This record gives sequence, C-alpha cells and structure tokens, in this order.
Amino acid sequence: MFRFNFYWMYGIIFLLLIALYMGNDAASSKELGWTEFQKLAAENTFEQMTVFNKRNVVEATVRSNKIEEVFGSNYDYKKMGNSPKIYVTIPSADKFSDFYDKAVSTHQISTKVRFEEGDDTIWSFIVSFGPMILLILVWIFLMRRMSGGAGAGPGGVFSVGRAKAQLFDKESDRKVTFKDVAGLAEAKQEVEEIVSFLKNPGKYTELGGKIPKGALLVGPPGTGKTLLAKAVAGEADVPFFSLSGSDFVEMFVGVGASRVRDLFRQAKEKAPCIVFIDEIDAVGRARGKNANMASNDERENTLNQLLTEMDGFGSNSGVIILAATNRADILDKALLRAGRFDRQIHVELPDLKGREEILKVHAKKIKLYEDVDFGKIQLYVGNYDFWYHSSQLALQLAKDANKKKEEKIKELQTFIARFAANASKSKQATSRKKLLDKITLEDIKPSSRRYPYIAFTPDREAGDQLLLVEGISKTIDGEKVLNNVSFTVKKGEKIAFTGPNSAGKTALFQILMGEMEPDEGSFKWGVTTTQAYLPNDNTQYFEGCELSLTDWLRQYSKDPDESFVRGFLGRMLFSGEESLKKASVISGGEKVRCMLSKMMLSGANVLLMDEPTNHLDLESITALNDGLIAFKGTLLFVSHDHQFVQTIADRIIELTPEGVFDKLTSYDDFLADEEVQARLAKMYGAE
Repeated sequence: MFRFNFYWMYGIIFLLLIALYMGNDAASSKELGWTEFQKLAAENTFEQMTVFNKRNVVEATVRSNKIEEVFGSNYDYKKMGNSPKIYVTIPSADKFSDFYDKAVSTHQISTKVRFEEGDDTIWSFIVSFGPMILLILVWIFLMRRMSGGAGAGPGGVFSVGRAKAQLFDKESDRKVTFKDVAGLAEAKQEVEEIVSFLKNPGKYTELGGKIPKGALLVGPPGTGKTLLAKAVAGEADVPFFSLSGSDFVEMFVGVGASRVRDLFRQAKEKAPCIVFIDEIDAVGRARGKNANMASNDERENTLNQLLTEMDGFGSNSGVIILAATNRADILDKALLRAGRFDRQIHVELPDLKGREEILKVHAKKIKLYEDVDFGKIQLYVGNYDFWYHSSQLALQLAKDANKKKEEKIKELQTFIARFAANASKSKQATSRKKLLDKITLEDIKPSSRRYPYIAFTPDREAGDQLLLVEGISKTIDGEKVLNNVSFTVKKGEKIAFTGPNSAGKTALFQILMGEMEPDEGSFKWGVTTTQAYLPNDNTQYFEGCELSLTDWLRQYSKDPDESFVRGFLGRMLFSGEESLKKASVISGGEKVRCMLSKMMLSGANVLLMDEPTNHLDLESITALNDGLIAFKGTLLFVSHDHQFVQTIADRIIELTPEGVFDKLTSYDDFLADEEVQARLAKMYGAE
C-alpha cells in the first residue's frame, strides 16, 4: 500500500528547480561558434557585448530587429522575451579586441562593449539559487523536527497525540520488588491487596470481590512514592506504564485528551497492568478555580477525559491506576470519589527504624566490616564535615564531664571501701552507695547550630620570598591614600593591615591583584605563589548573573561534576534547592560564602581578604576564623573585628600618611605597646 512520505515532495521540488534552471537557460540564450559570431557582429546584430576575461566568454544581447535572424522564425517572444542573449567562446580577450576594433573601422558597428573579470559557473549558480536552496533546507529541517526526527516512525507530526508513557514489562532488566523498598512498612501493607489481585484476579472476581480502580499515593517529595509503585508492578510481574502528569499538557488544543485516550488504549491491550501517573496535580487540579482564564480550558478538557476513562471500564479489565502527589488538597473532588481514586495511601517520612532499613538496602552492595551495627544510627541534620567537627566538640565535652564524674566515683568508692564495715559509718556508706548508683556517664549531644566547613588547602608550597613592595603611592579623587608603602612578605606570615585609612587598604589590595595601577613604586610576587582575593565589594561577580549557584561555582572548579560542586556548596550551607538559586538574588552573607568557596577551590597559597567578616553570621565567622588559623599558607587581610585579627595575625602593618608602621607581634600587644602608639601618633601628627 502506498504511504505518503515527505521525501517524495523534496525530490519533486528539486527536479522542478533543475527543470526551471535548464529551461530558462535554453529558452532565453543560445551558444554560437566564433566564426558565426564574427559574421553576425560585423552585421551590427548585437546591441551590447560583455567580455568575461577569466572565462574567455562573450555574452551578447541581440537587437530586437535581428532576433529571428539569430534564433529563427519560430522564436516565441512571449516565452523568451525581447532581449535574448547569445554566448560565444573567444580565443582570448586580446583577439576579441583586435576583431572589434577592425569591425568598428570597417563596418561602423555601434555595438557597446564592456569588459569584466567574470566569475565561475558554480558561483553564479550559488548566487542565483542559494537563497532558494537555503529556504528549502530550513523547511526540510523544520519538517523533520516536527515529525520527530529520523526515528519518529509513521505518522510524523500527526503522532503528537500519542501517549508518552514509558513501559516497563516482564522483559525489563530494571525490575523493582518490595525488597528494594525500605522504611514504608505501612504503605507496603496497604498495596499488598493490589499485588495479590494482579497475581490472581480470578480469586477475587469469583467471590464477587472488587479491587480499587485507583490508588493515590500521598506524601512529601522524596519519600518513595514512585519507587513503591514500581515495586508493586515488579511484585505482580505485570507491565507498568509510567509517565508524569505534565506529559498530558501541550500547547495544541485537544492533545492532552488524545494522549489520555491513547494511554488507556495501550493499557487495555497490556492488561493486566498498572498505569502510574506521577505528580498528577499537574493535570488534576480542581476545576473552576480560575474561571476567567482561558488557558485552563485545555487542562480541564484533559482532566474530563481522564475522569471518563477511569470510570469507563470495569474492575475486571485488569487495569489499575496508581498516582502520586504531594498536594492532594488541590485535586478535583471528582478524581477522588469512589470508583476512581477511591483509596489514598499515605507515604510518610520514615522513622528511626525505617531509616535503619533504608541504610541496610543501600549497603547490600557495599563491602562492610562484620561488626557494623546499623541499629546504632542517630538522626542528624547537617553535612558530614559539620557533623565531624560538632561530634569532636561533643566528644571533648563528654570526656571533660566524664572525667569529673570518674573522680567523684573514685572518691565515693574509696569511702565505701573504708567505712562499709564500720557500724558508726554504715549509714553514711549506704547513702554514698545510693549516690554512686545515680551517677551515670552520659553522652553530650552535638549543638544544633550550623557551621559552614571552611578549609583552605594550597595545591603547592610557596618559596620563602613571596612578595616585595617598594615605594607604592596612589592618589584617588585628589586624596593621597597610599604614600611610599614598602614591605616584604615571607612564607607563612599572617599579616593584618590596620589603620583608619580604609580606602588605602582596599587600593593596596587592588594594586597587588593587578586591578589598579600605582602612581609610583612597584611590587613583585614570587614565582611560586598563587593568589586568591576576597574583595570588599564583590558586586561585579554576581550583579546581572543569571546562573544558578551550582553553575556559578562550576566556573571556578577544576572538577566540573555537578555532584562535586553541589557537595561543595552543601559544605557552605547551600543545601537542596538553595544551590539552584540564581547568583544575582542571593544575600550579602551568601555572596561572601560563595566567594570563600571560590577561594577554597583555587588551591592558592597566598590569600588576600578585604573585610571578610562583613555580612557573615556568628557561626560563619567562627568557621572562617578556625579555617584561617589552620591555613598553612600566607595571609594578608583587613578586618575591623578585633577578636578576628587577634586570633589570626602574627604581624601588624599600619598604613599611615607617612608610610607604614610594621611590627611582628599580636594585635593586642601592638595596641598595648606605649612606644608603638607614641611613634604612630607622631606619624599621624605629621599629616
């Protein structure tokens, strides 16, 4: 049977183009020999001649009163026009010039002649038919896309109404059973009836029993609703159709209802089977909520068709509908009535025992020590590194408390051993025995406060000479913010830059990072150094950026894998959906945490930080403080936080109007040293 194919149309159009090109060429032009051309030219037959030098071809336009002499008496003026052309191959442009000059002098011909370089035939064809060919190619591309590509099969664009359900049948390797589902004991018990019916439907129908036509799995996201539905299909060993509620939604009118009909047609052909619709609230929202919005018409038509199909076959058809949602409250009442989704199975978050079962399922393919006890697990909110530091702190606190208790126990045991046999002290010994029984060594739970994990690890060790700064001066807006600044930096130093000149400190860091040029002086980094910079104003990194935080940080990561980047963001307290936020809308504290993540990923051995504690909360400042104390590289920083500077800096450089005051000391000692303060007062007084 003949079946229409768009490739037939492509071929017909191509042949028509060729015929048009050849027909036009034959109809309006003629090729002459050189001798015949000379004869006609001498008779003043041509109105104009164009000589193409590169091709050695002459194109001549025939005069209207000479047309029949050249083309014959059968010339069709309507078809070929009043200005036909002839072509002739000439020996050369020079030979033609000699012939033309002789013809003009001898026969006084009035033919106009012009010379052109000329182009090749291929280029002429491209110029003539290129736009048409391009349009045809674009049209073919669009038609192939509309027909679903090369593998779309019969129907092409007309298959848009087909259901998009994914089928898992008996031959599928991805079979899921109840053994793969843990932590859902109550939900599994409720669906066992469905499994039993699918395995042996006659057992129920003979007794007049009826199976629920549909079951709705209700629960928060990630609780295992889809996995439970697959397990039902795996246990019953029947085909399983899986699709999302949004698969019914389409821009074309009537497509959603058509897909519903096609889905149930396929399901009945595979019966007994299960149809699973995930996130059914996408199509099953209550009707009439937005009566003034015409865009709801298509969704409501789709829902109407779904209601009709669900109530349009008997319970013995062997098709069971499972659906999942976390918004059962917004579903249409007709969808939840008896005869459709007449059973709701609540899938809740697992309890402690359920979590232990889940852990065992995931640990089946992992090699573990024989003494691993899954019963000794503890509910914990936070990432691994946060848990590690908190648990270490809890362990230390527990040890300190237990040490005091052990001393008390030893004291009581000594008293009891000494006076238990003494009648006069027996009551006191008994009292101390009771007190001893009450003393228990209890674990201390970790704090619930969330700390980001901040640790800077250099990729390589720097040399001894890191930085040399000589005589740097800078004037901004008429004010001299840096004056003859000179110092050297050695490996491992942690230098705090102090003083009231905030603009000068920021300008110095910008100069050292190459973002600003000094007016005078120079600086030189060691060849083994790599720098990472946290500016005071980080707006340029985030303003107008439409990337998610995951994609933003991926730009600076040596490992672009999404799981690695999201794991890194998780350490900085961007968990779950927070890592998908746009970089342009995050808060000031979140921006600083992102910049710290960027610096950690750089692996730099020299860090420059301009007011790093700005916008950070207490927990983040504490984590940053600990991370910089543990940092093995070199640090140059500015901070108004006294405690932050005191616990980190081992060298203080104060920028003054007369240069720098440099001292190797702690911040508290720097402030308490009267001689230092006197010299500073003198330097500021000279302003």
